[in-house]
Amino acid sequence: MKNNIDILLINPPCILKKGNFWKDLLASTPALGLGYLAATLEKRGFSAGILDAAVEGKVLEDIAPMLQANTAPWVGVSATSYTFDSAVQVAREVKTRCPETNVVLGGIHPTLFPEEALQHPFIDCVVRREGDLTLPELLEGRPRDTIAGISYRDNGKLVHNPDRPLIQNLDDIPFPAYHLLPVAQGRLTLGCAKRTPAAMLIGSRGCPFKCTFCTTAAMGKQVRYRSPENILEEIKLLMNNHGIREIHFQDDNFTLKQDNVAGFCELLLRENIDVSWLCMARVTSVTPEVLDLMKKAGCHQICFGIESGDETILKNIGKNITLDQVRKAVGWTRQAGIDTRGSFMLGCPGETEATLQKSLDFMKELDLDLVSINILTPMPGTEIRRWAQREGLLMTEDWNDYTFTRSVIRLPTIAPETVDQYLRKIYREFYLRPSYISKRLLKIRSLEDIKMNIKAALLLIKS
Repeated sequence: MKNNIDILLINPPCILKKGNFWKDLLASTPALGLGYLAATLEKRGFSAGILDAAVEGKVLEDIAPMLQANTAPWVGVSATSYTFDSAVQVAREVKTRCPETNVVLGGIHPTLFPEEALQHPFIDCVVRREGDLTLPELLEGRPRDTIAGISYRDNGKLVHNPDRPLIQNLDDIPFPAYHLLPVAQGRLTLGCAKRTPAAMLIGSRGCPFKCTFCTTAAMGKQVRYRSPENILEEIKLLMNNHGIREIHFQDDNFTLKQDNVAGFCELLLRENIDVSWLCMARVTSVTPEVLDLMKKAGCHQICFGIESGDETILKNIGKNITLDQVRKAVGWTRQAGIDTRGSFMLGCPGETEATLQKSLDFMKELDLDLVSINILTPMPGTEIRRWAQREGLLMTEDWNDYTFTRSVIRLPTIAPETVDQYLRKIYREFYLRPSYISKRLLKIRSLEDIKMNIKAALLLIKS
């Protein structure tokens, strides 16, 4: 991290509590959002630095000396709900050591709760929603009352300027400043990568669907897409400059606009790009034809948001899919030769032990290659949180407990302790089946595969 820069962007430490089931399973990947901000700032003539404490495995005690050496007049700190307390500690440390520094907070949590952020006197401003165009205007010194998308204090009064319109042409945004990000230090979700090194990439922003548990709508529901040509250029940059051999798309639904998917695949094939990739998709947005094309173009895994094996639960959370649609999408994907991963959520409204068992049975019936299981967590800005608050079901509002691995809602139909126990029960019963173990052994192709499978098995046995 260099000194004498205009702004230091910080992804705060993410400290998982002892015993957290996800600690050794989850991905820890460079903060692309900060990379985008840094790239736009550099394009506008500013110099930036990035301290990605989460990926670099640093705690507050590690980064405090770095902040002392920081001479930047601006510091921007990113915050999700789970990392909000950590972000606040970083902001306090910045202001304590560098009182003249302007401290800005951005991300999903301060977007939804700017008042909560600004109650801390060491936070000067909140950038709401997309900050790509907002942050440069702050650094340019424009009058704050003319900058859309910010919240701040003015003579002790909180001011919330109007929202900034969403960026419509994503191709206008420069690629993330990968030269400032710890690309080589990223860690992928266990079992997902076919080849390494791999990198995350975003091909679109927004999601049009109305799942009651999702925070995407809080940042803007309108879906905007990058062109296939633009995505391919970024992949080439990652391959040429960082030796990347695999891409993990972070889009909520990569296959939503099938013309774009087809165009992207055809470009990969036409230019003979040797890269493997995976994505997330909705079961209603795939067809046999597009799946076959994706396979030919290097796609090796798709993660479907399935959530439950009970259709009443699916209706309760606004998923708007059927189990038959899930069966068809998973079957088509398998026929195309692409691995299937299912994402499930326990503890939804109406959940009982019987519905939890139905979810486990459905996972086994689908014979998925991988499953990812979370416990429903009422994140800020979601309908499920508003429902839980109205019904008095929230057990805690301590953001450090919002880890998706333990219940924070007390449902009237099932004890939270039972839901928490089922998280481990389902993982063990799904992955430790003899038929599943045999299937995984047959897919081993390298020493890395052996190491990964042994690590996963030990984690499941200890859980």
